[in-house]
Amino acid sequence: MHQSSMSLMATLLSRHLPSAEERVVLDVGSCDVNGTYRTIVPPGWRYVGTDIAAGPNVDHVMPNEDTIGFEPDGFDVIICGQVLEHCKRPWRLVPEMFRVLQPGGLAVLITVAKWPLHRYPLDCWRVYPDGMKLLLEDAGFDVLEVGAEPIEAITELYSAFPVCDCYGVGRKSTKCKS
Repeated sequence: MHQSSMSLMATLLSRHLPSAEERVVLDVGSCDVNGTYRTIVPPGWRYVGTDIAAGPNVDHVMPNEDTIGFEPDGFDVIICGQVLEHCKRPWRLVPEMFRVLQPGGLAVLITVAKWPLHRYPLDCWRVYPDGMKLLLEDAGFDVLEVGAEPIEAITELYSAFPVCDCYGVGRKSTKCKS
């Protein structure tokens, strides 16, 4: 996990969750390959990490890559960063995030828009802001924000290939039940 992704996630959470109220957060794709968002979750929040296989920072193993495996409406916040590009079918996983998020809950997704090939174990997608908006809308989210952010520090490592992350923030309507 690159440092700019950690900073972007922290910024998006603080922008859209201004209160310090305790929350239950689910990190989809939580395996600590090279960093984890667990370190930026505010004190007092309950963090649950889930991924498709057991590993460091994984509290819960998903039944399959399209099913998170929790009851509906159980989480206040879902975070998912640097994962969707590795999913075979992100258009199935994002609605599953919606299902396990409680009404009024927030989803913050970060994935790559421009990046060199990096299989772990697959590298299937690049997502731009319009695509992120569609993923969120099609899943049922009210879209709060989408965008793309260049990553200068990493671009220096890949000087011939500028890199960029795409992000999206959605809220599950308080009128919604999964």
